[in-house]
Amino acid sequence: MYIREQFGTPEDRKKTKALFVMAIVAVLIATLWPFNPFPRNGVTWLRGTSGLKFQQPALVIGNGPLKPLAAQGAESYTLELLLRPAGIRSVHTILAFYTSTRPHQFLVRQWRDGLVVTHNAAVESDRSRKIKFDVDHVFHPGKLILVTISSGTKGTTVFLDGQPVQSFPDFRISRDELLGEIVLGTSPTSFLPWSGQLCGLAIYSKELTPADAMLHYEQWIGPGGRPPDLNGAIARYAFAEAAGNKVHNEVASEPDLEIPATFLVPHKSLLQSAPSEFKADWKYLSDVLTNIADLFR
Repeated sequence: MYIREQFGTPEDRKKTKALFVMAIVAVLIATLWPFNPFPRNGVTWLRGTSGLKFQQPALVIGNGPLKPLAAQGAESYTLELLLRPAGIRSVHTILAFYTSTRPHQFLVRQWRDGLVVTHNAAVESDRSRKIKFDVDHVFHPGKLILVTISSGTKGTTVFLDGQPVQSFPDFRISRDELLGEIVLGTSPTSFLPWSGQLCGLAIYSKELTPADAMLHYEQWIGPGGRPPDLNGAIARYAFAEAAGNKVHNEVASEPDLEIPATFLVPHKSLLQSAPSEFKADWKYLSDVLTNIADLFR
């Protein structure tokens, strides 16, 4: 009855059924992928410079939970990512924080050439920009960029290469969202792998001024290796090891990162039901098919 009310003509109902079948098949493939139960983790050290190369599928994960101290006053946090994306197709998760007690994960994603930051990936549209915001035309294939996301009492500001580009007054990062396991290269719960080079990651318990953001940019990319600003740092990874399976944290009290030998989505629901994933629209189908096509590139 519901389908007839929504899609009155036989032609509309046939299209809906076809869409449903295609989406179910796509979700099942995505849920069971990779068919190899122990795929090689596509993370390698860069040669001649600091950083890691992520080739789908790829994963780096914290060897313990991040535990930022409780803020004495208003919460202020900053994330810095020095990276070089391989392409600008589809949606990919670059950074996430996971704990089993939190229903939603804080995610930093690449959506084609745009940056997406969200408290809840299930929310597709948020005009208030309290749950999700995006910045267009951030990423360019093969171009190194420092993405700085700084949150404080007046909201969140995004800096690119030390320059402020956009502010979101109603979006704030909380301590609870940063507690837990750092996951790099995919979503903790779904197969959305990112490809590119990651050359730096830092997390601070403070908001950056424009002058601070520019100073940090110069510290990340400037010749001569200027000493980093560790004031208020929760974690800082320079990816300078060049070998091995561990990335050391410059903040001794917080976890290091590890490079597993094989790739596995860390906390993916086993055989999650297709109906729970399904949305009866062309955008959903397009996203799923695009992600599956990316697997075979």
